[in-house]
Formats: sequence, C-alpha cells, structure tokens
Amino acid sequence: SYEYWGRAASLIHTTIDGKADIEIPENVRIYHFAGSQHGPAGFPPRRSIGQQPSNPMDFRWAMRALLARMDQWISDDVDPPASQYGKIADKTLVSPEGLGFPSLPGVNFSTRIHKAYKADYGDRFYRQGIVDNQPPKVEGEYPMFVPAVDADGNEIAGIRLPVIQVPLATYTGWNLRHPDIGSPAELYSMVGSFLPFPGTRRERRQTGDPRLSIAERYSNREAYLRRIRTEAGRLARQGFLIGSDAPHLTRQAAELWDYLSRGQ
Repeated sequence: SYEYWGRAASLIHTTIDGKADIEIPENVRIYHFAGSQHGPAGFPPRRSIGQQPSNPMDFRWAMRALLARMDQWISDDVDPPASQYGKIADKTLVSPEGLGFPSLPGVNFSTRIHKAYKADYGDRFYRQGIVDNQPPKVEGEYPMFVPAVDADGNEIAGIRLPVIQVPLATYTGWNLRHPDIGSPAELYSMVGSFLPFPGTRRERRQTGDPRLSIAERYSNREAYLRRIRTEAGRLARQGFLIGSDAPHLTRQAAELWDYLSRGQ
C-alpha cells in the first residue's frame, strides 16, 4: 500500500490522464497487498519517528505463495491467481482527496502524497539518452490514486490477508512525520500505520472512535481465531497462501490478540 502513497504506484495500471484503468497483458499479474507498508515492521508495533506505530502486517506469507505460483507459471504453464488491485472503474481506486478516511481520535490524515511529474529533458533524451534541459521543464503532474478504504479505514481491494479481513486494527500504507522532526503533514518514508480498534464499547464511546470495538466484533479469542483460520483456508484455496503456512498466520493473529488484550 505504501507504494501508492509514496511511489506513485497507480501509474502501473491507470492511463496517464487518470481517466481510466488500463488493460494489462495476459502474461502479467499485479498483486496489491492491502494494508501494507513497504516492508513489514517488527512485532509488537512500535512508534519511531512517525506519528503512529509502524505497520506490522506480514504480507511475506502471501509473497511466498505467489513466488511459488510464478515458478509453476514459468516451469509448467500453470496460470497463477488473477491480479488483485484497485480500479477506477469500480471505485476501489480513488484520489487521496476522495478517500474518505475515517476521523479517528489522535490520528492525523494528509493528502500530500508522492507525485510524479511530466518532465521534459529535451528531444535527444528520448532518442539518445542525452539531457538538454537541466533542470528539466516541468509541465504539470500526473493524476495519482490510492486504494479505497472501508468504514474502518482498511483497504477494500487487493489481497486482504486474514488480519485485514478479520481485523483488530486499521492498517495503512501511510504514516505522517512526527512534529519533532518537522513537516508533520508529510509522509514518513516507507512506513505505514497500525491503529488498534478500541477494546470495548465503553472505550469507543469515551474516545469518540467511529470503529466498532474488538468486544463488539468478536465474542472471545477463540471465535476470532476461528475466523482467522477460515480466511487463511480460503486464501490457500485461491493460491494466495501455501496451505502449510496457514498455522503461522493463526499464531501471529493469536499473538496480536494477546498483545492488544494486555493493553499494549
């Protein structure tokens, strides 16, 4: 997810005028790991120089499965799962200004994302790699888009791992710089945010958090883990997880439940 906010990733699959999705070739796949930062943070979540704790969502399990499926595709001509990413057509890819991220207590939100600019380096640059305009002439910016979110602030499209599909928190691809280091409306490079749900209905009401509490979502720890196992099994059947890895995702989810139950 961070790549949409910090690396202009929507240009991979939208027209450069930002008006439509592009049709990708049959021999190409695009996979978006919903709710992920550039690389998974350690666990338990910790705040560094971002305003929020870094995002620990571990998408490496899905990456393992997709690398195996890519090997099958190359070696045995077995098609991998279909691409999974947000699109303009179904409104799962939107402008930052149109995201509608929920207003959460203690969480600032900014639409100041990384931009890609139309730069003119001169005619010879495209034919010979020779720069005549230095600095280049900037002729505007390309439209940028980010993955749409649900009422919890979790992304709708892409590969939604069990901790996103059965959430205890909001996971984002963005985190803002801490005021102590300046520019608090700007992105903290490569880092996402981990924003736990309130524990109880009372806590939710006291803080004004619009998200349902953990206690309102799940009757107990085992009910939560049962749903995690179900989602892991579904992803394995779809080819986004290796079946033998599913217990590891359940263990991580159990550690997260226990961590939040202890009050962080």
